[in-house]
Parts: sequence; C-alpha cells; structure tokens
Amino acid sequence: PAPTPAWGASFVDQSAFLDAGQTKAWDLASAYPGQEGWLRFRIKNTGTRTWSSGGANPVRLGTADPRDRASGLVVVGSWLSTNRATAVSPASVPPGATGTFLLKVKVPAGTGTLRESFQAVAEGASWFGPVMWRDFGRPAWSASFVDQSAFLDAGLTQAWDLASAYPGQEGWLRFRVK
Repeated sequence: PAPTPAWGASFVDQSAFLDAGQTKAWDLASAYPGQEGWLRFRIKNTGTRTWSSGGANPVRLGTADPRDRASGLVVVGSWLSTNRATAVSPASVPPGATGTFLLKVKVPAGTGTLRESFQAVAEGASWFGPVMWRDFGRPAWSASFVDQSAFLDAGLTQAWDLASAYPGQEGWLRFRVK
C-alpha cells in the first residue's frame, strides 16, 4: 500500500449560518449583496502530522480555484488576509480527529451566482484535502415581509378589524416589505 501522506484530509461536512452561534441556518440561494453570515467547513485529519493553528506550519483555510487569490467574501478584520480566511480549530488536531474552519463572510455586490472555493493549507508545507466550495445566490431584486395592516380611511388612522368586514365594505390595506 502507498504510504500515508503527512498532510491529508477528507471532507466531513459544511454548513452556513446567519449567526456566530451557528443556530440559524442560512439559505445561500437567497443570499443578497451586503448580507453577512458564517460558513463552517469540517474536515478529518487523514495524514500523519498533527495540525496546529500556530507554529511553523499553521493550518489555515485558503482560497482555491485558483489558489491564493483575493476573495470577494472577505470581512475586513475577521479574515487573516484576503486569501486566508481562518485557522483550524481546535488549536491542535491529531490524525483521525476533525478540524473546523469557521469564517465570517459578506456577500459582495452584483447579481447572479457566486461560487467561492476553499482548501486547507499547511503554510510553508502543503495544500491538502478536498477543495470545498459554496454557491451564493445574489438576486437583483428581493424583499422580505415586514407587516400588514387594514384601515377604514385613506389616512390610515382608523384600524379595520377584517373579522367584522361585511360585503361591499371598502377600506385600505397596507403591506410593508423591506
């Protein structure tokens, strides 16, 4: 059998969240320009080296396809650089254990679909593991419901109880969207 490489990884899972606490799922197909959220990638250490978030060869999540390019998802002050999102967590990931990369992202301006790709890199040693990617939908137009109200007058001052409305009665409906 072929020897086990020093740096190796296999895909475990990936998720997107609207909050840092990772409790509110984020539907990336409806992501809109300027929206911020968090991506989480988890990979298993299949190599012989223990991954570290520091030291001579810190393991980080770098931009891929092509490698080392500036990402359009960077949140200034949150990323390590424009082509390095974050370091592995926990600080030490031995062979057989799972490492996590949690990064804050901001959907850039523009419409259509944006694909962003990442891969693990042991700085100064090797890129390794699967290329992981996420697609972000960036609709030209989108809206979210705020509230709705019914009124008996055009000035929208007299609330209308629609449960007591009768045939032929006229009134005003207001729908607000963001």
